Amino acid sequence: MGGGAIERTAGGVRIGIILPSGGTEPEYYEAVERSSPAARLALVISRSGGDRGAGDHAINSLLETARIDYLEDAARRLARIGVDSVMWACTSGSFVIGLEHARDQAAAIARAANVPASSTSLAFADALRRLGLSRVAVVSPYPRDATELFLEFVRRCGVEVVASRRLENPSGWDSALYDQRRLVEICTATDTPASQVLVVPDTALPTLDILAELEESLRKPVLTANQVTLWQAFRLAGAPPPPSLGCLSRLELSRANT
Repeated sequence: MGGGAIERTAGGVRIGIILPSGGTEPEYYEAVERSSPAARLALVISRSGGDRGAGDHAINSLLETARIDYLEDAARRLARIGVDSVMWACTSGSFVIGLEHARDQAAAIARAANVPASSTSLAFADALRRLGLSRVAVVSPYPRDATELFLEFVRRCGVEVVASRRLENPSGWDSALYDQRRLVEICTATDTPASQVLVVPDTALPTLDILAELEESLRKPVLTANQVTLWQAFRLAGAPPPPSLGCLSRLELSRANT
């Protein structure tokens, strides 16, 4: 087809995802493909850099990953494919620059892709607002410095952090390989009756397969990075989200039935 956009599936939706590195692509493909026979995923990897010796969760590396010119380049590649929405699927690469700059970042991606766009950090904020929840427990995969920036981002969104724990993963690849059974144990131990919801950032951390288990065990909503990213992607595209997104799937279903 030359340099033009690829023709979209008739009657379907095409979700655009920008990832900072590999590791959790299967979660995105499986969730999108199971949502509807006509749904498709277009996924690209953005450029990144920074202090690799310290790991890509180091602040200097995250600031490099968050560069708008890198993300604009990735968004233009998605525009050539043809998508209905774009998500910058990186919590740390959006909260590291603060709330206002995260909004600027998402706006730049939207202009480059010429479709609605957002990021994982902003999706967390939107999900909490739409659920009406303001007290959270957080299990952060990041080291101390990045964790503190995430907690500050959450607080800037008007949300109280009542409990938190760090996994101290130096990089996204460490998160991608993290033992899911251990993650369930830590989430269960970290949650507190004072919280209304458990929040687990980092799109490198696979969570969709344990989402239902966590919600059932904790008896409260659970929000994870890949979950809120996919939810926001489908919302921006004007399509119903996959049924595997826990409380967010139920939220959209209840809204559709009212």
